[in-house]
Amino acid sequence: MSLITKSSFLTLRQTLLAPLGQVAAACDDYRKCNGLTDEMWLEVGVTRVLSDQKTGRGFLQQVGPQMESCPAQSHYFETLKSERRLKVCQAANEHLANLLQGDPFAQHPALAKFELYAADGHWHGAAVHDAKIDERRWAVGHLYAQNLRTQALHHLTLCEGKKENDLHAIKRLGAQRLRMKTPKGQKVLWVYDRACIDFTLWHYWKQQQGVYFITRTKVKMLREVIGETPFDERAPSTKASSTTSSSKPANTS
Repeated sequence: MSLITKSSFLTLRQTLLAPLGQVAAACDDYRKCNGLTDEMWLEVGVTRVLSDQKTGRGFLQQVGPQMESCPAQSHYFETLKSERRLKVCQAANEHLANLLQGDPFAQHPALAKFELYAADGHWHGAAVHDAKIDERRWAVGHLYAQNLRTQALHHLTLCEGKKENDLHAIKRLGAQRLRMKTPKGQKVLWVYDRACIDFTLWHYWKQQQGVYFITRTKVKMLREVIGETPFDERAPSTKASSTTSSSKPANTS
């Protein structure tokens, strides 16, 4: 297999990252910068994620020379602190998600009234510059979502504290965030692992916000027969009255 030349690498990069130039200027916090433009900053960020370098310095040293324009080390790390750049990154992601098309679930009419999302948490080791909690640096967690119709990816939240679990983070986000700007009248179905089971919360969000959850059953939740109570099968049946509460569930997090 022949080696990829620098020119072919740049052509491949330009094709892959071309949409970033289209969405950067559409962001509300976009600004024309002379040194490192917002378009180039987004490209550097995506390239950093795709690279296998463990450190930012290693990335600039190894991958930087292959890029058409690479920022200086001090400038690169300084821009990572910018709240404005972060907002540009978030807005660019939303713009790109809206550009994606295609729906592998269109052939299932039973799902026509649902927007479909899958979500999960991802943890990675703390960086040396992360703040300490109780004299140590804890692993950093993120919750990500994928639109199952368009395959678009979304960042839901950064986990807080020592090691915030998925369910606590979902409760903190709230049902309105989980609706993902879905128009009123359209339901939202979330596919999650067993870490998010909370039947009381699910019932409330289903009734009040049109947010549904689907997951697998935990082993300890499987029904098990522990005995039988004898009864008279000829006795007349009675229907017990039941009421359904619509009050908001207590926060058990």
